[in-house]
Amino acid sequence: MKAPEYLALNPMGKVPTLVHGDTVITETPAILAYLADAFPEAGLAPPPAERGAYYRWLFFAAGPMEVGYRTSRITTSSSSGS
Repeated sequence: MKAPEYLALNPMGKVPTLVHGDTVITETPAILAYLADAFPEAGLAPPPAERGAYYRWLFFAAGPMEVGYRTSRITTSSSSGS
């Protein structure tokens, strides 16, 4: 995702990026929270007063998943030259 058009939306060059109207959102947890707020009728998240545990798990899951993904890419890239 290093195309200039994509980098204009997300300078980090990471996936995912959501464009909704004039709003650009990056990072999976931020996109999920944005969608839950933008479309409350869809029931994507608990009511605001009950979101503590939802946010805790949403953001907790994001950290280890990215680390695992990056580690697997490094391992795969390093071992493919053998």
